[in-house]
This record gives sequence, C-alpha cells and structure tokens, in this order.
Amino acid sequence: MSAGCALGWKRTYALTDPNRPFDYDNWSSAVHAGRTFSTTGPLIDVSVDGRRIGETIDLPASGGTVEVRAQAECVWPLGRIEIVRNGRAVAAARAEGGARTLRVLAKVSVTGSGWIAARCTGRQRHPGAYLAAHTSPVYLRCGQGRAFDGPAAQHMLSLVEGGIEYVNTLATMFDAASRRRMAKLFHEARQELKGRLLVEGAHDKVHLPGD
Repeated sequence: MSAGCALGWKRTYALTDPNRPFDYDNWSSAVHAGRTFSTTGPLIDVSVDGRRIGETIDLPASGGTVEVRAQAECVWPLGRIEIVRNGRAVAAARAEGGARTLRVLAKVSVTGSGWIAARCTGRQRHPGAYLAAHTSPVYLRCGQGRAFDGPAAQHMLSLVEGGIEYVNTLATMFDAASRRRMAKLFHEARQELKGRLLVEGAHDKVHLPGD
C-alpha cells in the first residue's frame, strides 16, 4: 500500500454475526476470530467438512481426509481458483475463457496439524488479470500437535523486529502511552515466536535477533 495505490483497492472483508448489530465491535470480533478474506475485487469463500473460515477442526493424531469446497465470484472474469493446504495448492479449477463464478470441490488428505484456505486469480491476458483474493484459513488440529513452519516463523520474527524498530524510531504517535502500548504488543509477539522456535523448531540453526 502506498500513495500510488487507489484507496480501497485492497480490502479485507469479515463475516460478522448476523444476530448482532452491524457495528465496529461486531466487525472487530469477526476479524479477531479470523473469519476474513483479502481481495482486490473477487469475493471468495471456503469450507472444510462444513466448517467456516476461522474455525478449527479436530482430527486424530494420524490425520484423515476432509472435504473442501471453495467458490469465488467476480464481475470481471476469473481464471483460476485453488485450495491451499499449508501454503501449497492441492486442488484447482480453471476457466480458460474466464468465468464470473468458479467452484472447486476436493477430498484433501491431512497428515498433520495445519490449515486449509482458498485463493483465486483473474483470467490471464485480460485487463482484470491482476484480480486476486485469498481467504484466511480453516485450521486443522491433529491430536495435540500444533502447526509449525520454522522458516515462516523466522520470517515473522524478522517482521516483528522491524516493527519494534519502526515504532521506537520512525512512527508518528499520538502520545508516549500509545507508543508504549504498540511496542508492548510487538514485544509480546516476539516472545511468542522465539518460544515456538526454541520448543518446536526442528531445524538446526535458529536466529533470534536481540539475543
């Protein structure tokens, strides 16, 4: 996002509780629960064994098979929709000529804790080829195991370290209390990531900035 990006071009939608008032608190709760998707235009949704975005499915420690449904719609033609498990596409549907609605249904094998999401892109060689959307995950918990990706955690730790540096040196804050509050959130995130890297990281080298 920058001054060269049109306001509202990149958006995050949240599925709010229809039994509550349509207000900021309801929206904020939906974002906190992870019932969201980000988009430059298309609307997208995914369910896993009937569970919605942001929910957690408990499976045996050995894993299992789940049924995943995803759908995307857009006023401009879409070219592809994918089901993504732990960062890799495991099923897809295409429309070579483009389509305003794309659906995909697949049985996905799960061997350990992780997540499933959906993403879509616009039709290639079309003015709307830039269009894209990506859901937040439906989480999968196999036994007592937690999902962990060492390189991803290290990358997130680097982002958090950069955030701490930005808050302490460059950010414009309303007052000192606001700066302390933001810094506290970053420090809490850093401690959580460091702890998970130390306890769950299976790789040999762990770089912990600040140690």
